[in-house]
Amino acid sequence: LLKHLCPKKSKRERKRRKQPDEKPERTTAPSGTCITIWKKWCTMLYPDELPKSELQEAITYLRNEWNAVLDIFKYGDTFLDNNQVERLNRYISISRRNSLFFGSHKGAERGAILYTIALTCRMHKVNMFEYLTDVINRTADWQPNTPLEKYRELLPYIWKKANE
Repeated sequence: LLKHLCPKKSKRERKRRKQPDEKPERTTAPSGTCITIWKKWCTMLYPDELPKSELQEAITYLRNEWNAVLDIFKYGDTFLDNNQVERLNRYISISRRNSLFFGSHKGAERGAILYTIALTCRMHKVNMFEYLTDVINRTADWQPNTPLEKYRELLPYIWKKANE
């Protein structure tokens, strides 16, 4: 609905998705008329709907979260949709089917960790083979009581910055 009401925001988002490294532009005011029209429409519908209807619950939620909605349009660093995450969730459902064949609960936990690493590498455009090779080689000589901060430095997005 928002994409149809606010085509300028949608156009900016499409442009930003193609150039994700650029800092998003900050607008001084929400996308003007589309937001005011949307709020008037919701205000107009509010008294006419039954209290337990789905539309009434959605309008109540929107009214309670109105400042957060305005922030989406003010700052420009939030997307209107979450398609990127939805595409990654597809791999989780595939994982669910495959985890039946891990052999044990511990095996399924290890598999989930590997899927998480793989998807994080994919999200940050890190070559997973190079990443895992480097991480395994680095950690092979570490002592069992190595501090967690040292492991955090090996997260894919931090590893990518260090190896560019």
